[in-house]
Amino acid sequence: MSLIPYLTRIHFADRVFDDALPEEMVRLRLRRVMVLTDNFGADPEAGERLECAVPLNCSVQPAHAEAPLADLTRDWLAGGCDGIVAMGGPLALETALRVVVAAQGPKDKRDSRYQPVIAVPTTTAGLGLPAVPVPVPGSQRSACPPLPSVVLCDPTLTCWAGPEVTAAAGLDVIVHCIETYLSTTWNPPADGMALDGLRRVATWLERAVEHPRDTTARRELLAAALNAALAGQKGLGAVHALAIALESDLPPDTPHGRYHAALLPGILRFNAPAAADRYGALLEALRLAP
Repeated sequence: MSLIPYLTRIHFADRVFDDALPEEMVRLRLRRVMVLTDNFGADPEAGERLECAVPLNCSVQPAHAEAPLADLTRDWLAGGCDGIVAMGGPLALETALRVVVAAQGPKDKRDSRYQPVIAVPTTTAGLGLPAVPVPVPGSQRSACPPLPSVVLCDPTLTCWAGPEVTAAAGLDVIVHCIETYLSTTWNPPADGMALDGLRRVATWLERAVEHPRDTTARRELLAAALNAALAGQKGLGAVHALAIALESDLPPDTPHGRYHAALLPGILRFNAPAAADRYGALLEALRLAP
C-alpha cells in the first residue's frame, strides 16, 4: 500500500480500496456514513467490495448524486451521518463536498472543519480534488470546497469503464495538465506534476481505451489523473469552464471530458499570444513533433 500525504491523505495501489477503506473509517471514527454514488459508481463488483469493506460497527445510508442538494443535505442531517464515502465519477465526488458544506450551515470563520469525505474515484476524471469554486448555500458568493479527507486511488475500480468513458476521462486529464501548465500563476511543483501527467497519459491512454482490463494501463492512467488533480490546484482555464457549461445541459451519465478535444484547439490558439513559449514543453511531453 502506498500512502501519499500530499494536500490530503491519498492511498494508491491495486486493490487498496479493500484494506484502506475500513482502516480510514476506523481512524476517522465514522459510525454512520452516507454512501454517495453516481452512474459511474454502479459496477456490481465495486458494490460487493464496498459492502465487504465497511466495518461491522458502521451503518450505511445509500444516496445517489442526482438527487437535489437540499434533499441530500436533509437526509444527511436526519440520518445523523458523520461522514461520506463518495464512490463514482466527478458528480458523486463533487456532490459529496457540496453536501458537507451545506450541512455545516453558517460557519464561524475561525472553524474551517467539515465532516469527513472519503473519495473513491471509479474513473480518472476529477479524483475528488476540486480546483474550481462552488456556490455557497444561502449565499451569492462562491468558495473553494474542502478537500476530501482521504482519496482511495485503486486502479482495479476503473477497469469497468468502456472505451468512451475511458477516452473522455483521459481527455479530461490531458486538459487539466495543459491548462495547469499554461496558467501564469507561479507554481513550479504543479508544472512538474502537469508535465509528468501528460507523459503518462500520452503513453498509456490508447492502451487503456483498447484494452479496458489492462491493469498496467489503468494504473498509469490513474497516476496521470492524480498528477492532473494535484497540479490542478494551481488553477484551470477556459476549456474546463466551457466544458462544464456545455455538460450542464446534458444527462448526468455523460462522461466528463467528452467535449474537451473539440474545445482545446480553439482555446490553444486564443491563449497563444500569452503562453506560446510554453507550448514546446507540452509537445515534448505529449511526444509530438515541433
